[in-house]
Amino acid sequence: MAYTTQVSILPSRAAVPANEEKGVSVGKLRSRSRGLWRALRRRSSPAGPVALPALLLLFALFCISGCGRRTVKEQPLEYSHAAHVSKGLPCELCHATVASEAFAGIPSIETCMTCHQGQITESAQEEKLRRIAEAGGDLDWQPIFQLPTHVYFSHRRHVTLAGLECRTCHGNLQDSTVLPSVAPIDMNMKFCVRCHEERRASVDCISCHQ
Repeated sequence: MAYTTQVSILPSRAAVPANEEKGVSVGKLRSRSRGLWRALRRRSSPAGPVALPALLLLFALFCISGCGRRTVKEQPLEYSHAAHVSKGLPCELCHATVASEAFAGIPSIETCMTCHQGQITESAQEEKLRRIAEAGGDLDWQPIFQLPTHVYFSHRRHVTLAGLECRTCHGNLQDSTVLPSVAPIDMNMKFCVRCHEERRASVDCISCHQ
């Protein structure tokens, strides 16, 4: 789904509202950053000359790594994005906070039962959904995109403010009839930096690594 609001530069970290911190361990990110910085400054110790290159290499490896494509063997349902998108359902109906917070949100079984309380298709997966709900269970969705703990990413900044389409980062998921076992796009640092440069957004380290 496309969002029409366009900006050429993504906002600074200071512009992020308090509620955007939900779902992101910002405190942990800052703590790790401070710890790394303190370690880098210990060059006066005997181990300093050896430790410094090792720490720099470790940090470089962290930066080069991307979200990581987790291989997921099984999802709770054979969910079809294409079936829902073809009926005109917007992304935010299931991913409720995609336009307002850092975390897009993953639909709970209550979200699904809003529409599927009664039978509306002949799908065996819909019947499976109702059986899970009747048993008091939930949907244990397995994420295929894995954000590293040292990276801060805000859906609000990219979707609402920068006007990016979901497929920019998530590929052709909206056309999929089943959830893939591997993310269709490898969002590594090179991928993100290229996108930022094309849109004249900040590529300062502190913008994403905090």
